[in-house]
This record gives sequence, C-alpha cells and structure tokens, in this order.
Amino acid sequence: MRANICLQMFLTHFRETVLNKKINMKKKILLFIAAFISLNLAAQDIQIKIDKHFTSKSMDSIINIINEITKSNIDGKNRYLTYWNAYALYRKSLLLNEAEGNKKEADKELSKAKKILEKTGKKNAEDYALLGMLYNYSIAFANFVRQPFLSNKAKSFANEAIRLNSQNPRAYLVLGINDYYTPVAFGGQTKCKEYFLKAIELEDKVSNNDFDPSWGKNEAYYYLFLYYINVEKNVDEAKIIYRKALKLFPDDNLFLQFKKK
Repeated sequence: MRANICLQMFLTHFRETVLNKKINMKKKILLFIAAFISLNLAAQDIQIKIDKHFTSKSMDSIINIINEITKSNIDGKNRYLTYWNAYALYRKSLLLNEAEGNKKEADKELSKAKKILEKTGKKNAEDYALLGMLYNYSIAFANFVRQPFLSNKAKSFANEAIRLNSQNPRAYLVLGINDYYTPVAFGGQTKCKEYFLKAIELEDKVSNNDFDPSWGKNEAYYYLFLYYINVEKNVDEAKIIYRKALKLFPDDNLFLQFKKK
C-alpha cells in the first residue's frame, strides 16, 4: 500500500508541477528526479522522526530535517512537505521555548510555521487542524490585547477542519486545549473534557494516505489528565486516564514526569 500511495502522490505532484509547464525535456528530467526525491523524503515516516527528536530534545536533528525538507520543496508547491515543514518548525519552537527558554526565537520559528502553512492553497482538514494548533500556541507569546483574536482564530481553523472532516481528532484536540486555557470568567473550561474525550475516541489517522499525520492522541490524554487534576479535582479519574496513557505511551515524557509522584 505504501508503494502505491507514494507512486500516486509522485505522479500527481509531477504532473501538476512539471508536465504542464512549457520547458525543455532535459529540465523536465531533472525536475522529475527532484520531485521523486522530495516525495520519497515525505514517505519515510517523517512524523516519527520529528517526534523522536523532539522527545529526546535533539534540536540539531530537527533543524536538519527542516533544512532537508526546505531544500526538497523550494517552491513550496508540495503540500505534504509544506505541512511537515510547518510541523517541524512547531516542534522546534516548543523546544526553544520549553527546553531552552528562548521565547523570542520560539515565537520567530512559530511565525515561520504559520506563514508557510497559510500559503497552502485549497487547505484540507489536516492543514486547518495544524493551523489551529499553531495559533493556540501563539497565544503564549501575545499580549492580552491580541490573545482573544488569536484564540478565535485557532477555534475558527479547528471548526473548519471539523467541517471538512468531522473524524479528525487533531481538530478536537485544538478546541479542547483552547477551552482549557480560556479563563472561566470568559466561558472557558466548559467543553474541554468533551473535546479531549472525542479526540481520544477517534482514530489517529483519518485516511489510508501514508503522507497524512497521526499526532495528537498522547496530548489528548495528557490534557484530559490535567483537566481531572486541576478542574474537576477528581484524582481517581486522573489515575485511570494516567494508567491508560502510560500503557499506550510508555516512553512519553508527558506522562513519565508524573511517574514518581
């Protein structure tokens, strides 16, 4: 199945970006090779690599992936590489902010991620879900005047993702995180539990396309755990969710940090 999908994606990408252009045959051959290399890169479990380097806090490795994707997608027309470039920049931003405390550079990398993903034409549910996550995260770098605007933007992207595909777990995760961090005085923390449960209930992937993402399930468990601890003050439910999460994600630092507590 992987080979068939890669071949289909390659032929589609090549036809749209090369065959329809009026250029000489030699250049078409060179572009054919470049297109094949770029799609081969996207097919090599890129999410697994990015997440692995993020978990191990290997900044250099994430930067190498970003550079490799950028070189393979110079014109930005390969929508899958554009998506994974934005995702890698998002993870890089998280590392800069949380692991290195470099808030200024983290905001800069996050802005890059938003910019390249927003340029994608005919966005699908995955594009909108990731955009929602990026705007959710950008609230951390904004002043109180801009925060409501960014929050509404994140919700708008997530709702559009759900409109396009109601089975996308990442869109519900975005809405859940958004509601969880919205102050109670402004109507927050009323729907997040429902959203996190929905994200957990749905399948990780919404298609059989190997280029599509599957991230987010661990974060849904994590935030549901936090919700039970911090909002409902329900330690018993928190323990149940924690045990389930630890069984599913035994090496995830999101949960290992609580193991001794």
